Amino acid sequence: MSSTSKACILGASTFSIFMVYIVHSNQIAEKQRMSAGVEKDQERKRMKQSRFDDLNKQRALYDFYEKDQPITKNSDGSS
Repeated sequence: MSSTSKACILGASTFSIFMVYIVHSNQIAEKQRMSAGVEKDQERKRMKQSRFDDLNKQRALYDFYEKDQPITKNSDGSS
C-alpha cells in the first residue's frame, strides 16, 4: 500500500470515529434536555394543582364565613 492510500484510510477512519463521537454526544445531550423538559412539565402540573387546591380551600372558607356573616355589595362603591 502506498503512503497516500494509508493516509487517506487513516484520515477517513479518524473522521468517522470523530463523527460517531459527536453524534453520540449530541444524542446524550438531547436525552438530558428532553428529561429536563419532562421534569419541568411535572413541576408545572404540581404547582398548578397546588394553586387549584388553595383556591378550593379559599372558596370553602369563603362559603363557611359567609354563612355567619353574609356579604352585601353596595352599588355606590362604599364599604
